[in-house]
Amino acid sequence: MNDLLPLRVVARRSGLTQDVLRAWERRYKAVAPVRTDSGRRLYSAQDVERLILLRRLTLAGHSIGQIAALPSNELRLMASAESSAVTSASLEPAGKGDPDGPVTIDACLEAIRACDQPALNELMTRASLTNTPSWLVEEFLAPLMNRVGQLWHEGQLRIGEEHLATTAIRSFVGNMLQSLAPSPDAPVVVVATPAGQQHEMGALFAAATAALAGWSPLYLGANLPAQELAAAVSVAKSRAIALSIVFPGDDPLLPAQLRTLRKLLPAGFPICVGGQSASAYADLTHDIELRWLSDFSGLRSVLAELRRDTQR
Repeated sequence: MNDLLPLRVVARRSGLTQDVLRAWERRYKAVAPVRTDSGRRLYSAQDVERLILLRRLTLAGHSIGQIAALPSNELRLMASAESSAVTSASLEPAGKGDPDGPVTIDACLEAIRACDQPALNELMTRASLTNTPSWLVEEFLAPLMNRVGQLWHEGQLRIGEEHLATTAIRSFVGNMLQSLAPSPDAPVVVVATPAGQQHEMGALFAAATAALAGWSPLYLGANLPAQELAAAVSVAKSRAIALSIVFPGDDPLLPAQLRTLRKLLPAGFPICVGGQSASAYADLTHDIELRWLSDFSGLRSVLAELRRDTQR
């Protein structure tokens, strides 16, 4: 038992989320971990190697349903033959060869309108099976949440349906964050929304983006006053802070909060600000030093730049 690894560690080493690991085990019998008396999963080194091979091959476009039952030696041969394809595929969404068909945002909206949370969870899990985590967050879950918000504002989704979607997506991304355990020396970034900003999903997606970029996100949720944000930066020895501004876009108190935060933080400390309504406060750039982000790729670029600067 001493040589066996828990689910959390296997998720980090294989690059798969815990939800995907469970789904591949349950649905495709990809691996058969040992179960403790309490039901805890434990994996061998051979299981980890097999999962890494399966992930590489799905990124190259193979259907998990078609390769999950293959012996490991055959997977090694396939991975070797696909090595060049895997290198290029790792930068793009993996092929969507799920035998049940591709998952679409419209299909998720149908489940939301039907108040079918298990179906929504299943669709999100299926989408994660053959796509990279970064694609899943930036090209699927974030656009899905934006569409939900738009439909709710237009009166085409009920409040209960919007809450169902938010709860399910928050839980899914939260589980993904738990599976992306950072290395012990990973730099910390505080992620939250400032005081008055109640919509937290953008911040949660930003936390996942930071984790995928090799940072350790300290996710604090919504509506944090400047003093609390600065205290978290100090205690956690954070090297950056990322704030999401979604709604409202005309908060008269927000500029004062951002100015206070700048005064409380060391000179030059990186304050990254993004979200649907962030541009409404762009004039603050003339008063205080902020890094405005137009999308999640912008956040990745800034975090990569900060890591390079500290390693010089």
